[in-house]
Amino acid sequence: MKAILQRVKSASVKISKNDQHQVVSEIDFGWLILLGVAETDSGSDALKLAEKCSKWRGLPDHQEVEGKISKSILDLRGSILVVSQFTLYASTKKGRRPSFSDASKGDHARDLYEIFCRSLLEFGVGNVQQGAFGEEMFISSQCWGPITYTLET
Repeated sequence: MKAILQRVKSASVKISKNDQHQVVSEIDFGWLILLGVAETDSGSDALKLAEKCSKWRGLPDHQEVEGKISKSILDLRGSILVVSQFTLYASTKKGRRPSFSDASKGDHARDLYEIFCRSLLEFGVGNVQQGAFGEEMFISSQCWGPITYTLET
């Protein structure tokens, strides 16, 4: 599994219904996580990555004079918005068109996405919001930093 974590001041997901954009989830300060699931990933991978994301000490503490990057989302009581992103497993090594043969599809990807989101809550993240799995989404975020990480299992 792969997770792209981006610190945001705010983020939201909208989907199109009847030619109108409807907000399905939104957060204030926290991580916007783009989550990719490989065909070979398992429930234990989802659990490990959720623990790593919830405890990842990649945020600055603005109370410190030096502004060290040493705090987790748990330390700062932030929120997480998780968006499924199968294109994270695109192979771009050959040609001019991506191959998605390594990306998980359908129920397997949905199950691991759900395990990942539930696990974030179990590890103590107070507010976990989800995108609309399998839907075309319109994602808005106010990137802050920028502070962006790629975490993998």
